[in-house]
Amino acid sequence: SCPPVKAYDLESYEVRTCAAVAEKGSMSCIGRSLSTSLELEDIRPTEGSCKIFNWVKYTDSAGILAVSLGVIGLVIILVISFYLFWYGGRYVLKISVPTMNYLMCTGGGVLMLYIITLPGESTDSLCRGRLFLSLFGFVLLYMSIVAREVRVLILSNENAKVNSTQLFGLVLGMVAFMFIIFAVVAGSGDLKAINVQSKDDKLKYDVECHTNDDILYRGLIYTLQMIILATGCVLGLLTRNVTLKEFQGSQ
Repeated sequence: SCPPVKAYDLESYEVRTCAAVAEKGSMSCIGRSLSTSLELEDIRPTEGSCKIFNWVKYTDSAGILAVSLGVIGLVIILVISFYLFWYGGRYVLKISVPTMNYLMCTGGGVLMLYIITLPGESTDSLCRGRLFLSLFGFVLLYMSIVAREVRVLILSNENAKVNSTQLFGLVLGMVAFMFIIFAVVAGSGDLKAINVQSKDDKLKYDVECHTNDDILYRGLIYTLQMIILATGCVLGLLTRNVTLKEFQGSQ
């Protein structure tokens, strides 16, 4: 809490600066003279009291839910990965491109880590870390699915061949493009944690991650994701008539 402030002279007095840091966030008090009692009344709500900075904590219900879902997701992905490894010699798993399966599991695991990092006080580094995890996990997961459908589409043509290296290159190429998007948003967009003042209470602030143009850079991210999803949908339609169970990935 802020040190006690006593006005011995309402016309002009000094307000002591907050020296401590409370659990809810940094404190901010004024340290200059107030010339009139009217100015005192105007400035008391914003500068004469401690500001409270809010974020979702790991001990909050939302924080506990995020961590729980992330951990459960990681456990499920580990079980699936173990199954793929243990029974990898089976024909159905061998023909379904094991490399892509492992990349899908890796992408899903990265997305679960992203969910786990959502609670906690946002910092510049954490904002960029969350962005990287969300983009990297998304691209690995969905581009692996897209690559599998590209393979089915190619193999549906006579005398056409494709190997895992080519499919891995396709995923790797999109990952490289993702790094460019990340660099643009984090660098040019100046992604960082800022304090957003509450409309209802001038003393309360929400600590959030923002760029210098959220509409532009969020649009850039969503465009990348929509291109991947749209490509997957189109490939799913093109390969929907494949009857071999080993290649039924269009659903």
